[in-house]
Amino acid sequence: MTRAKAAFAPTFTRAMYTVPEWAEACGIGETRVREHIADGNLVPSYLDPVESGKRRTMYIPLEEGLRWIRTLPTE
Repeated sequence: MTRAKAAFAPTFTRAMYTVPEWAEACGIGETRVREHIADGNLVPSYLDPVESGKRRTMYIPLEEGLRWIRTLPTE
């Protein structure tokens, strides 16, 4: 007897996620998320001001992340 794999639907509870948090919520690797950002498929936001020599923290707004998910191929 085989059991069907249960569908996993993540529950998003916040307005924005860091890249590692978004990757975990989607069940994919952080590198893959960053590749989609670099390709312009997923557009992050930045809350941190630009300071000399500091990296700005990227955030994925929920609406942008959901838009990106809807554009992914189904096959």
